Amino acid sequence: MEAYQSLNGNRPGDIDETEVDALVTFSLPLQRRAAKGQIDTVEAKAEQVNRERRFARDRITADVQDSFSALVAAYEGVRQSADNVDLARQLEEAQVERLEQGVTDLLALQIREKASFDARLLEVEARAAYFRARADYEAAIAAGAPTSFLPQSSRP
Repeated sequence: MEAYQSLNGNRPGDIDETEVDALVTFSLPLQRRAAKGQIDTVEAKAEQVNRERRFARDRITADVQDSFSALVAAYEGVRQSADNVDLARQLEEAQVERLEQGVTDLLALQIREKASFDARLLEVEARAAYFRARADYEAAIAAGAPTSFLPQSSRP
């Protein structure tokens, strides 16, 4: 703190008759500021790791849910294609009976046979899609897939 006072009338123009200057100095050790910066850096990195962990967990959860939905849809496709094969086989057998009775011709039977073949081909493709979906699901959960939602008697 400093104080100035003019004793005679000869004072500079920028100084009042009495002038007081005060100065406050605050000093923080350099080591403390560096440590605070390191703490802030570590906290920021920890938060980044936590965000990355949450993102990975959410991504894995979404992958498992997507693969499970695909597995259920593929199973339903197998079930429907098996039903189509049964219906196509029944129609083919009915067409054979009609041919034996002389009510229809060989061309109609061949059309039914081709429809039955196409239905079986679609069933094979549906089963392949099911097994791909099941492999994807098992990979997503990184373990054996629980298949309790599939009926025991009609598993593909």
